Amino acid sequence: MFRGGKKKKKFLIIESEKKQYFKEFADKAYAIRVSLGYITGLFPGNKGYYFSYNNKKRKKSAGFLFHTLRKDMKTSINPIDSNPYSWIRKKHIANEIYDKKELRVLSSEEFSRLCVTTLNNDNFLATLLLIIESSKASLIFRPSGYSVALETLSDIIIADKKEKLTPIASKSESKTFRKELINVLHKYSDKESFKDLKTLESRINQINQVTNKERLKLPFKILNITLLEEDLNVISSRNDFLHGRVPDYKYIGENRSIDDKDLDLFYASVRLYTLLNMLILKYIGFDNYVLNFSKINEKSTSYSVKEGYYRKV
Repeated sequence: MFRGGKKKKKFLIIESEKKQYFKEFADKAYAIRVSLGYITGLFPGNKGYYFSYNNKKRKKSAGFLFHTLRKDMKTSINPIDSNPYSWIRKKHIANEIYDKKELRVLSSEEFSRLCVTTLNNDNFLATLLLIIESSKASLIFRPSGYSVALETLSDIIIADKKEKLTPIASKSESKTFRKELINVLHKYSDKESFKDLKTLESRINQINQVTNKERLKLPFKILNITLLEEDLNVISSRNDFLHGRVPDYKYIGENRSIDDKDLDLFYASVRLYTLLNMLILKYIGFDNYVLNFSKINEKSTSYSVKEGYYRKV
């Protein structure tokens, strides 16, 4: 970090001794910045100054390039913190957690794996960016952004294991079953009440597809992460968020106030954010604790949470 002039200026310096093209280095630097933004809550951007050298000693610059970057993004939350006093206001609880000496920071090897995954997988990079952007967005957009991030992340983790989720395990039997159902449908083709056979046939062809809820649950199963009932309740709200509806977690009914809806959005946001962090960090090999923002913000959301301030990954 360097400071200069009357105004304090901070610079993130990324160096590499490897001989490489500018694009290769720029892509790596971008992956590092996105990874930093996700882990620390501060995505560094604005301006980029690139210096090239002819040898590893780097005593004299052989070239210079300036690039305008996307703006800095700063969020108020981050996934891990080994200092419980940073988030827990009840000192006796923070003391108990601190005395256990179980919390740790992200190791350099784990951060390296996060950067490499971000560099090599465009969808993973886009997911981290979406989480960063959603974390600084208004409550109206935040849970929707997190829901989309959860879908993308689920596809990444599931990869080629989608078939295991299908209600009918055998492809041949599934195909035979669909054909028989379509044959039955065609027997009713002359019935006046059957007005849209194409729509019905399309649904029959999709009869062995996995439900969105099951698809979102599978990555947790793959990574051996236990989902709580409250987690499942929020995951089930995915369609509501994507269609602009606000789930009613307290079952207040149609007479809910705007404030009640805001509390529902806030509660869903912090629980989805915690779940995303558990998936991402377990995926890159982290085996410690993430902050449980559902518990940390229980007064702000008005949802009493019988959980710890940290959740084991």
